[in-house]
Amino acid sequence: MNSLIQSHNQKTARLAALCSARRSIELDFFTEASNNYKSYIMGNVAFNPHENPSLTEMVKQDFINEAQNPETGIIRLQTRLNIEKKSLPPTEIKQYQKQIDQYFKRLDQIIELGGYLTAAIEPLFPDNLPIFIANYNNININGVNERTRDRNMFMLAGWADLFNYFSDVDAEKSYYFTQSVNGEMVVFSQKILFKIGGKTFEKYLHKKPYVVDDFMRNKNIEKSISRYLHVE
Repeated sequence: MNSLIQSHNQKTARLAALCSARRSIELDFFTEASNNYKSYIMGNVAFNPHENPSLTEMVKQDFINEAQNPETGIIRLQTRLNIEKKSLPPTEIKQYQKQIDQYFKRLDQIIELGGYLTAAIEPLFPDNLPIFIANYNNININGVNERTRDRNMFMLAGWADLFNYFSDVDAEKSYYFTQSVNGEMVVFSQKILFKIGGKTFEKYLHKKPYVVDDFMRNKNIEKSISRYLHVE
């Protein structure tokens, strides 16, 4: 019985140590992100050379371009409906209206999903990081293993634009529409690129077993002028 109790206590202590070590890594990362942001704010540069393309600006420009397309844009379609509706065949009117409705439906979906995303990650916005860090005992980043916990931590940072203040990490955001059982839906996607050999890679990913395994399998590696490891 004593050996069973001792084994249980050792296991509990081991799990507690692993949990503490994990939280220490997370706190270190978010603290570094906060310090990087403060350094940028206090610096004398006129613009941020590491700022990643904004998903909001990307969506805005795409929808403006789509609306203004001289052939298929909704401005042209709506103008034709307003001016030539009586002379247009019913099938053409129906098609125009379908395209217009789809445009605004997609726009509404993006606005709605963007609102949910903003509300979810607002505590991690650069200005809010000090409070987020101070309350970290009440926060838990989920994951069944080290890979998924790292992935979730980095994805949160990416959506909160924290990598705008890292010189060796890029966050590539995109969106697309896909069919579901309930009709068309919008999906936001993101890829985080770590410069291999960069300070952030060396500090948080170097020699981790799953990263080494990815290297051995040539998985999640992108080659350009510099090589990058990505999570998405």
